[in-house]
Amino acid sequence: MTKTCPNCKTDNPDNSTFCQSCGTELKEVNNPVESNTKNGSGIGGFWNKQSRNRKIAIGVGVCCLGLIIIIAIAGMMAPDNNTNTSTNTTNTSTPATNTSTPATTTSTSTAPTKTTISALMGSSVPVGTNVQVSGTVLQSGDGFLIIHDANYNDLYVNLDSSNTKTAYENQQITLIGTTAGPYDYTTVTGADRNIPSIDNAVVQ
Repeated sequence: MTKTCPNCKTDNPDNSTFCQSCGTELKEVNNPVESNTKNGSGIGGFWNKQSRNRKIAIGVGVCCLGLIIIIAIAGMMAPDNNTNTSTNTTNTSTPATNTSTPATTTSTSTAPTKTTISALMGSSVPVGTNVQVSGTVLQSGDGFLIIHDANYNDLYVNLDSSNTKTAYENQQITLIGTTAGPYDYTTVTGADRNIPSIDNAVVQ
């Protein structure tokens, strides 16, 4: 314990009669903190005034309050059990079996119609028909041919860009292509001709 000098505020031993610094008499001087505790002011004074049972009750109450706060904090930090309920559900349903018979795919491409140059001279074969025709090469050019039959009926052939075979004059060939209607051209002798034609032809 100490005595505080009221004059110079120096702390002196409790058994001091005079201040060791300035000599002020300390006989009636009490430490403010000690006085407050003895007089019942402050937390220490409040606690000293309580009975033994009252102190026990206050201690138990403080412990319960602390426990409640700890439980509340733990509850806020714990993960929500309902968050992933839908994602953890196991799908026990049996997948449906497809019992339907798969549809048969029908190719849109059909076999070419075999025909002759003479038939193409008339109107018996509609424009746009996929045909197969044979003849002898009369003239060979860049991307086209002119072929004829034994009766010298001519056919103008516009070759497909994917055609890989080369045809030469007087060569007997077979073509597959699409009928394209009449074609007008001038012969090397200056005569105007109107003959049938096929497009996108490929030499077989």
